[in-house]
Amino acid sequence: MKVTQKQLIKNNIFITMILVIGFILISTYISYSGIQNATKSSELFSTLYLEENMSMVKNEVEKRLGEIVQEREIIYQLELDAVKHEITHLGYILSVSDLVLIEDPIERRNAAVRKYEKMVDFDHKYLFFALSPNGNVLKSSIDSTIQGTNMWDFEDINGDKFIQKIVEAVDREEGVYVDYFWPMEQGGEPLKKTAFCIYIPEFDMIIGSGIYEAVINQELENKTYKRLQNYYEEHKNYIFITGYDGVSRVAGNKEVVGQNLSEVLNVDGRRIQDIFMEKVATEGEGFVTYTYYKKDSDVKSEKTTYVVGIDEWQVYIGMGFHTDDLMHVTEQYDEKFKQYHYTEIVFVIVGLMLITLIVLILVRRGARLEKKYLHQEEAIFTQLFKISDEGILILEKDGTALYRNDVVDKVFGYEIGRFIVNGQLILPNVNESTFLLQNSAGRSYYVEINSNQVYYHGTDSMIYFLKDVTEQYLLANEYERMSLLDELTGLSNRRALSNYFEDACFDESKQNEVLLAIIDLDYFKDVNDQYGHDVGDRVIQILGEVFTDRLRGTDQFYRYGGEEFIAVLSAVDIESGKELLEEINKRFDVEVLNELSFNCTFSGGLIQIDWSEGCSLSHYIRQADRLLYKAKDNGRKRIEI
Repeated sequence: MKVTQKQLIKNNIFITMILVIGFILISTYISYSGIQNATKSSELFSTLYLEENMSMVKNEVEKRLGEIVQEREIIYQLELDAVKHEITHLGYILSVSDLVLIEDPIERRNAAVRKYEKMVDFDHKYLFFALSPNGNVLKSSIDSTIQGTNMWDFEDINGDKFIQKIVEAVDREEGVYVDYFWPMEQGGEPLKKTAFCIYIPEFDMIIGSGIYEAVINQELENKTYKRLQNYYEEHKNYIFITGYDGVSRVAGNKEVVGQNLSEVLNVDGRRIQDIFMEKVATEGEGFVTYTYYKKDSDVKSEKTTYVVGIDEWQVYIGMGFHTDDLMHVTEQYDEKFKQYHYTEIVFVIVGLMLITLIVLILVRRGARLEKKYLHQEEAIFTQLFKISDEGILILEKDGTALYRNDVVDKVFGYEIGRFIVNGQLILPNVNESTFLLQNSAGRSYYVEINSNQVYYHGTDSMIYFLKDVTEQYLLANEYERMSLLDELTGLSNRRALSNYFEDACFDESKQNEVLLAIIDLDYFKDVNDQYGHDVGDRVIQILGEVFTDRLRGTDQFYRYGGEEFIAVLSAVDIESGKELLEEINKRFDVEVLNELSFNCTFSGGLIQIDWSEGCSLSHYIRQADRLLYKAKDNGRKRIEI
């Protein structure tokens, strides 16, 4: 509904009349009961303010606990997905290798085990293993002494014959997940582990790997402590975490982090650590009252804290407030209320006419302040819109964009006009709640859209909220995900490279010392002409395998097209990057010679990306390409920088 100046004037007149009548009716009541009401109001305010603060600290603690649970689930699932991907990838490499041509099944499987051991020899995290369908251990990264042992009836500490569950992978093409207890090192304590296993029929063996719950939990614990310490560094009210052993993990004063606080005493002589532990031991959570220092001060005062025990970390987490701060606010409120009451009595004495005049002045002043406040509020919301993770777009009826934040500019590529039809934002549906947006840069986004009518800057408008759900959608749609992979090698393709580079332009955390190399096989046409395209394809696959095995988890490797590849190396200087590529070149030559009985190398151009030059991927590829041609001219089998 539009609001006119005339309506505002009428509303102010109506308010003035109501206030005048109200003052006349309540003036007598104020005179006789003001002090009593002030006292009751002060008591009520004190109670409500105390409850509000208790609710606030409880909600804050519960919110942090919820974040920990959610983050644990996310990290655990990501690790499981990584294990599944790695095992599936290794199984694929084995199943398409030349080893399947060996006629003798025993010799064929033994050769596959040797190749498998070579592929996973670098691993010290996932701890790969291999079994025969009858339970014989073919490969163990933890305890080589059990290799060759039949463990069909072996039981873990819970009495589970988990080997028999792993062997179920023989009948399940999609693989199986198995939970069991197994040490992380030879002779170590058994820990809970979740493994993913698949059966490779070509070699009649099962390969698998897994993750340890204790490792995930420790990583999450350390990450949580650091995040909470940094987050509450500038807050007056802060979250603290203390171990059951009394050692501080997170504190308002970072100087005490790591110190043992067991001997800090309450005003009654009890150890504060004992007060907390008694609450955690008997109830698990709840409020406790004790005396402690205020943040950044040597002053002690009574403090009320909500605390919850986290048994799996052997710590308790809490947040509280000092009650004397509440008393100070309550006293201020009481004083202001009494002053207001006495002012009202003066108003009654002065007379109704003077009250009317003052009310009119206050109403006009209030209107000006309200107008100023609305302008301030609009500025605040504009800032919130700007930093929002969601795209925010406001359109007039004729389709003119009244406001759009940086997220909208990123997604639409500054060509929003071609998506507006008859004053409305129109995108194609991919399902009931998801829309597909393809910008001029060739980037595809899957978004969820919420819209509503608003009155903005004096006109009826439509506001749109766009949430980027591309990652979730691609995870849920395998065909979309596969469009980012090269069919021959299983590597990420040119489209995935473009997506990665575009994301890096908007994420400063990915811009720390990034190298880009373009790789091209030497004399590859001669290989195809002399040995055939099947052999040429195998050479390309070997190159992908060598790079995949050698590069770190933070590096990227893409098939750019034909015999050209792109490597993206993070957090490494250009000289070290060159040495790494030269080492891979030698290893690639050896792998091709061992498998295909001829030599093959590659040449490359390596540059360090200077993000100040902009975010044009083609610009940086041209720079690297010039160095590639220099490498070719200088005799090939080299990396130019």
